Amino acid sequence: MRLLLVSLFILQSTLIFAISEEAVVRRINITGNQKTKDATIIRELHFTVNERVINPGYSRQLSVDALVNLNLFNLVEVHLQQVHKDSIDVLVVVIEKWYTWPLPFL
Repeated sequence: MRLLLVSLFILQSTLIFAISEEAVVRRINITGNQKTKDATIIRELHFTVNERVINPGYSRQLSVDALVNLNLFNLVEVHLQQVHKDSIDVLVVVIEKWYTWPLPFL
C-alpha cells in the first residue's frame, strides 16, 4: 500500500513539473462528490474552463488548499494532465466527510 502511494505521488509530481509554464484548461472533471454540488467545487478552483493559466502547478496547489479549507472533504486531489502542448485537462477527486449524526435511542 505504501509503495503504491509513494509511486502515485512520484508520478503526480513528475506530471506537474512536465507541464509547461502556460496552458489553457480544456476540461474539468469532478469525481467523488455525492452531496456537494459541482458548482461549489468549481467555485473554489483557481482556474476555469478555457482560461489560460500561467503556472498550472501553483494554481493546482492553491485550488487544493481552497477545497481543503471548506472542511467538507476528507481527501482532495487535483490532477493535471497535459493533452496538447498548451492545453490541460483537470481531474478533481474528492472524498466527502460523513454527514450522519447518531441519534440517541431511549
